[in-house]
Amino acid sequence: MTHPSFASLLDYVEDSLPREARAAIDEHLAGPCSQCSVELSRIRAALGALANDDTVAPPEETLRRAVAAFRARPAAPPRVRIAAMLVFDNYRQSPLAAVRGPAARARQLLFTAEGLDIDLQIHFAEGGATLVGQILGGEQPSIVRLHRAGEVIDDVGADSFGRFAFRPVPLGNYDLVIESDSREVAIEGLEIHDAG
Repeated sequence: MTHPSFASLLDYVEDSLPREARAAIDEHLAGPCSQCSVELSRIRAALGALANDDTVAPPEETLRRAVAAFRARPAAPPRVRIAAMLVFDNYRQSPLAAVRGPAARARQLLFTAEGLDIDLQIHFAEGGATLVGQILGGEQPSIVRLHRAGEVIDDVGADSFGRFAFRPVPLGNYDLVIESDSREVAIEGLEIHDAG
């Protein structure tokens, strides 16, 4: 069964169809066709709402000034990108040969960048990891993104204490980017590899 198009049903409601086309739709509706009957009811309801709309367009001069004001707004300054520096890595602080058991399955990292400290913990599990972090100091981040090979693979918001988590994370090399209104702090080349 071929249903009339939306445009044909609209013309039917507005009584602007030729007599033959109107008769064909009448016959189709008498079929009966509940789908087209529902569509007609929606069209009638929408046209009724439009008929009762008493809003008016703003004066042309007001519209022109509003558009000009929007165009004249200064562009937001670009975000400054800052590379974070590694301060502590528990995998590099003690020889791994001396570390046995569950302690070897967690990695603790601390990064710093212009008044901002980023504490990361990587907990390894079978075939992947959980990346948990906390951002301390500086302005509240708007979002934390995890990149791999230039592609964003996940993003999360930090809570009011600056904490965030990504799970599960496949093993590999990543960039972690913390974005705020004025800057991006990047931890580049973050290796998520289980040494245990």
